[in-house]
Amino acid sequence: MKPIGKHFLIDMYGCSFEKLDNLENAKQVILDAVKSAGMTFLEFSSFKFEPQGFTAVALLAESHLSIHTYPESGYAAIDVFTCGDASRPEKAVELLTGFFTPEKVDSHIAARGYIQPV
Repeated sequence: MKPIGKHFLIDMYGCSFEKLDNLENAKQVILDAVKSAGMTFLEFSSFKFEPQGFTAVALLAESHLSIHTYPESGYAAIDVFTCGDASRPEKAVELLTGFFTPEKVDSHIAARGYIQPV
């Protein structure tokens, strides 16, 4: 059986405070990542925390791309979940890694949704 989708779980450590706290720059990188990965963008939602950090989500036809930042710890939690075979989520992860320039990355890829053929 083939999974319905792939879920990339990315932990980035040692990122700069400035990048983890700049929602506007991150929004553009998220939109660029969605485009470079061939994903279908539907909607963007975000929240900027005070005194620092943000949560941002790109809703996709394929599922979602989300980022939660903790500038005080140099940490970003990133999820890229896509269904189907048309997109290339690894391209989105590559672009986001290039933007945040972490000192260390832990990543896990989970297969999601095995469904029996009818």
